[in-house]
Amino acid sequence: MAFKLSKLSKPAYIAFVAYVVAAIVILLPFNIKSTMDPDNVTDLSSKYVFGQRLLLVLMMAIPFAVSVYSINCFVVGKCFTWSYIHAVLAVLWVLMFLLGTVISSQSQIELFRGLARM
Repeated sequence: MAFKLSKLSKPAYIAFVAYVVAAIVILLPFNIKSTMDPDNVTDLSSKYVFGQRLLLVLMMAIPFAVSVYSINCFVVGKCFTWSYIHAVLAVLWVLMFLLGTVISSQSQIELFRGLARM
């Protein structure tokens, strides 16, 4: 799946630039007041952890690369095999999303049970 930036079609190059901008925005710390804090005492930027943001960008790099490759393949053509690979990746992503949702809801149920006992 390796490809050079110079061989990208224009739509794929536009998507690549958009993803790079998104990654930069994720990595930048912002001094935003929290709307959850009525007194506006807490800065969200105080909770900024570069390592977590970098991990998020690295995790997003795989879908970004798949997306750019897909867009390029749609423009250039001959994507029969890639369409099956893309479909399998979509199914795996949905399964991981559902699994994450179930695990998250289980932990929230346990948290509420613990609070109810107090």
